[in-house]
Amino acid sequence: MSEKVSSLLELTKGQESGIVVYGNGEAIVCNWASIEGLPRVSSLGGVLGLNEEIERVEGINGRIEDYVNKEQVISNDNDDELVGEAVIYKLPGDIIVIAPKGWN
Repeated sequence: MSEKVSSLLELTKGQESGIVVYGNGEAIVCNWASIEGLPRVSSLGGVLGLNEEIERVEGINGRIEDYVNKEQVISNDNDDELVGEAVIYKLPGDIIVIAPKGWN
């Protein structure tokens, strides 16, 4: 049985923000420090979690621009640049979590 975590903060070993790319191609750039489960954009425009468990996977080194582009982003409150080195976590369901290096 695979190990689970309750948040992206736990998955990324303490990183508080990054990018989540879903299988449908949509991406969310957010601070996930207080979110349990995967971040989703609510109908009111905010970002919230659904408290689901997240499979613990090992990250690999990669580049942000190889996994996401500006046109995919449906939420990016700080208008963060989507380039540079990152640790990439590939989750089941074609979900990619990107923890950019140098972000908190």
